[in-house]
Amino acid sequence: MVAHERWEQLPPSDQSQHHAADRPTTAVAIVTPDSADDPVARRLTEAVAAHPGCDLTGPAEAEIAVIIAPALMQPDAIAAAGQLRSGARQLDYHHAVGARCRRVWLVTSCGEQVDAGAPAALPAQAALAAMHRSVGFEFPDQTFAHLDVPSRDIDEATARRCVDVLLDDHTEVAVRAHDSGTGLDCFTRTLRESAESAPEGVATAALDNVVITGGNGTIGLRYARHCVERGARRVTLLSRNGVDRDELDRLTAGYPAQVHAPACDITDADALAAVAGEYAGDGASLLIHAAGAARFAPTTNSATRSGQICSPPR
Repeated sequence: MVAHERWEQLPPSDQSQHHAADRPTTAVAIVTPDSADDPVARRLTEAVAAHPGCDLTGPAEAEIAVIIAPALMQPDAIAAAGQLRSGARQLDYHHAVGARCRRVWLVTSCGEQVDAGAPAALPAQAALAAMHRSVGFEFPDQTFAHLDVPSRDIDEATARRCVDVLLDDHTEVAVRAHDSGTGLDCFTRTLRESAESAPEGVATAALDNVVITGGNGTIGLRYARHCVERGARRVTLLSRNGVDRDELDRLTAGYPAQVHAPACDITDADALAAVAGEYAGDGASLLIHAAGAARFAPTTNSATRSGQICSPPR
């Protein structure tokens, strides 16, 4: 089975359930890591305070905690990674999630691309949303959800619609301006089975000149073996320490592939250029990026030294 994620527009909903006079109010906290002047936080705070179904509280009393993502708005991925090294530390989940909390929302800005014609998602906002989902595993008693708004400068109508979303049961929602320019649409991310069958394998042309970063690691070597077994003509494994001859011989045993493993730190532009000059040929037909570093750590540690290890430009 092949499945894919897609955004589906939610039908206009009857929000009277959230405004009913006999409905108990829900305690909601707006938690902002930046400052009280954050425009998203300010609008949502005002909307929660004015909503008849909400009681604006602090994190300790809240049933719903709404964390506003820091304003890391760089469109360039490398610059955004630099912002994340310090910006992610601003999210203090253990402060935001109190004893009464049952639902934790992260509100990002321009962190999702709802359709192909929309601008690309901002890298840091998308990364914070992914981190939020991961952090949720540390809080099994709470539901972690994500709301994406179209800009940092949302208006009152958008803020009111967002509060209704925060009171609903969806876990991945994007609010966008209607195509007509008036009104708002809400989209939820769903997983759907695809009518297309799974591809049989990598196209032959893609296996002509394969380059694998992190080539001496377990993942990189497994990909190398996979490509060699499927007819790769040439494979170049890039890693800081290279691959010993015995390992290379095992990779190519019984196959005609050429496998090279020059020692190269791919974060060193000069070293990378030198290796490319010697091994690139007509250019890579397939690039597999298996270089990386990871550490498992609780939220209180994951955004400090671990972020510096995992985020250098590759």
